[in-house]
Amino acid sequence: MLSNQELTLVSGGAIKWTIGIVLGAIGAFLAGVLDGYLRPKCN
Repeated sequence: MLSNQELTLVSGGAIKWTIGIVLGAIGAFLAGVLDGYLRPKCN
């Protein structure tokens, strides 16, 4: 069995990864929207 401290580290790491993936997805989506919005105006 894992100790409580190890479980906390594992769950904390999983939460950080989840937040990172979600933020990355949102950032990529926003970048794509901005790119699609700004690029036609520049041409």
